[in-house]
Amino acid sequence: MIVGSNPTSLANKKLMKYFVEPKNYCGNLPRHKFGVNKGNVDRLAVSKLYGFTVEQLKKAYLNWQDVFRIEGSTLTYEQYLDKLSETDITPNHVGNLPNQYNLSRYGDIGSYTNKNCRFILRLDNEREQSHPSLPKKTFICLHCSKSFLVRSEGSRIRKFCSRNCMGFHNQPSKHRKRKEQNMTST
Repeated sequence: MIVGSNPTSLANKKLMKYFVEPKNYCGNLPRHKFGVNKGNVDRLAVSKLYGFTVEQLKKAYLNWQDVFRIEGSTLTYEQYLDKLSETDITPNHVGNLPNQYNLSRYGDIGSYTNKNCRFILRLDNEREQSHPSLPKKTFICLHCSKSFLVRSEGSRIRKFCSRNCMGFHNQPSKHRKRKEQNMTST
């Protein structure tokens, strides 16, 4: 059983690569005992336990669901919150900015389990992801004609050495603009 992001939405179930029932992976967190929320995690009780606001818990829950994109992941929501507390960060510190934290697997190998992951800075996570064992390929930029090295990424072939070159290359040239103006004026 595996999940993409937000498995509770019916519309997203079709878009997800994997699916699990999140209620089964919440651990021993306090749950509602009665009413329409029976069986769901009691956010107010959990917020008192961990010192997070209800909004922060919502963000943590959505981030936690993403671990199930990797097959075999068994990290519970309770373990996820424990890891946040151990690292002394809040869910607001988790994200994709350079100074924010990511949930990282040791050696970037295997599934997300309680023993195989921890929160580290995004930059450290990216350094860990570089695979020195992958061979480098040489490409020549279509815009500036410089050669550049890229670690093998499967069948993906890079055509530009940077986003700058890609942006310049995709802009119409002056010659092409003049030609288009002449054709429209006649």
